[in-house]
Amino acid sequence: MAPGRQFSSQGEPRRARGTLRTAVAATVVAVSSALTILSASLDQASAQAVPGAVSSPPADQLVLRFTPPPGTSVRQHYINATVFRRLLGRFATTASVVRVCNLIVLSGDRFDAIRATVKPPRPDQRPNCLRQAVHFALQGAMGEAEFVLARQEEARFIARWTHPPARYPRDAVFASERLGYRVIYHDKSPLNELNAITSEDYTNLRFADFIQWVNVSRRDGLMTFDGDPAMLDALDLKPAGQWDPISLSSAFVPPDVLFYDGERFGVPAMIMIRISAKDFRLQNSEVWRRFYCNQPLSAPPALLASGPISNITCFSHREFGVDHWLGLAIRKTADADATGFCVAVKEFANRPDLASLAREASPETPRPYVLLPESCRTTTSSP
Repeated sequence: MAPGRQFSSQGEPRRARGTLRTAVAATVVAVSSALTILSASLDQASAQAVPGAVSSPPADQLVLRFTPPPGTSVRQHYINATVFRRLLGRFATTASVVRVCNLIVLSGDRFDAIRATVKPPRPDQRPNCLRQAVHFALQGAMGEAEFVLARQEEARFIARWTHPPARYPRDAVFASERLGYRVIYHDKSPLNELNAITSEDYTNLRFADFIQWVNVSRRDGLMTFDGDPAMLDALDLKPAGQWDPISLSSAFVPPDVLFYDGERFGVPAMIMIRISAKDFRLQNSEVWRRFYCNQPLSAPPALLASGPISNITCFSHREFGVDHWLGLAIRKTADADATGFCVAVKEFANRPDLASLAREASPETPRPYVLLPESCRTTTSSP
């Protein structure tokens, strides 16, 4: 799954699972962890939906939380945290001392908070298993060779969402969605910056800069743990208390016709609706059912508005745990001309079911965003 993505087959935003790879890592001499990083469809891990509000973890789980060092941008904090977790995942499986722990790390909505859960054969092994994970996080030694491998793995991972292989058409939707957020969210805003990350950002990360981020985070207590009070006491950890994470709140332009470069991924147009109404249930909407949202299949041709549109892929996504979106990724037929396609997408955006959904889901901005290719700029005006 793409970074920051969360899907729910019921239409409600569910928790990110392993997509935003966070946490700690390195080569530890005496300790390590048999750790499985689940990087799938960013769903259900029970992470916080409200920044700073972390629900009480069960006894077999710790939440590792990161506060950025002063002067660290959200972009750099994300890059360092994801390499950190990649290192933990890469080397935690090598030490026999904790292999029996079956340590599983799940990312939450936030890339800067992860949940480490142990499933040892006996409950009395839990404290020692979690103790090894804590030691690994706070004191584990790191080598440059291991860092380079982890950095390369992250670069390959992010490349799938910025340069998707042609054999994965749904990846093209995710990559196009990232481009869409670049024109929706204001330049330099946190969510714009996170969606702008590429494999080159990882390739350019220097070992010295990464180690400095790690050392400052450890020295200044910027890595903290939350968990069951009895377990924290057994591990000699002080409760972290209220967490003040880096803000991802981002300003966005008003809904309108916007232009983006999704055509290079075969997704020349998108319709996006921001879901902001409290207690709004997307799965109850006609649009959700009609367009097979979050299902493997695209909407069948019989449901499409015009000939120039070949198919539509519908998805729901909570952007890095901050904003919830419904999106319709629109592809055009092979023989469609630019003018005809632009007009068809604009007419499709004015459908009664989409207009009704926009009004109900986002009362303060009751219109959809219509993202079109640059070739439409001279043929299209606002809806």
